[in-house]
Formats: sequence, C-alpha cells, structure tokens
Amino acid sequence: WAAACEALTAVPAVGEKIAASVLAYFAQPQNRALVERLRAAGVKMTALARAAAAGGEGGAQGAGPGGTALAGKRFVVTGTLSRPRREIEELIRSRGGVVTGSVSRSTDFLVVGENPGSKLDRARELGVPVLSEEEFERMLEG
Repeated sequence: WAAACEALTAVPAVGEKIAASVLAYFAQPQNRALVERLRAAGVKMTALARAAAAGGEGGAQGAGPGGTALAGKRFVVTGTLSRPRREIEELIRSRGGVVTGSVSRSTDFLVVGENPGSKLDRARELGVPVLSEEEFERMLEG
C-alpha cells in the first residue's frame, strides 16, 4: 500500500489524499471486478500496471517500466551535477524510479554531485547508499 501511494504521489498534481482515494477505490472488490471486465473487453491500463509493479494492492515488486534497476526505487538528487537536475530526475522517473526532495529511511539512493551539503550527511547517518554521478550513469546503463 505505501509503495503504491508513493508511486502515485510521484505523478504531477497527485497528492496524498488523491493517492489514498485511488488506492481505496481499487481496494474494493467490485471496482477490481470492473477493471477486469474492462481488460477483458480490450482496454489497456498501463498506469494501473505501473502502480501495481511498484507494489500496489495485489501487485508484486517488479522491474516496472522498461525493466530497469531503477524501477520502484526512491532517489534523492543533490549537489551540482554535469546535467540539469530536472534532466537527471526525469531519467529516474522514465525508468520507473521515484524522486523525492529529502533523504529518509525509505530513500534507496542519494545521487551526489559537487557540494552536496546536508543531504549527504543525512544519507550517511541513515545508511542510505550514495552514488556519484558516474556510478548513477553506470546504473542507467546496466
């Protein structure tokens, strides 16, 4: 439930209340049955499949979109990078990852550039794996 909520809140204009409402809707058996009838009629719901791949109700952890190592992982990006931060964040999202603004226990990776500041300290304190920009690029390739 928490992973699916995080995946939904990563969508622009979707906050916690909307995400909780969507998940509550799909938790109802009659609504899941409706979705199955729609699928049987040939309707394709890729956004629903991505949320399920991120660990939603009835979904399993999976590679998600593109089958990459980033799928379902939570990233924080900090410091000065060789590319614009938005470009790095979009690369993460396009491969199924989630970008957040602060380091927490649920953060999977911190990507650091030059002069990372307090986010690096927090990641070390919590034991969050730290990736240089070069290590991140290798992760994208693999």
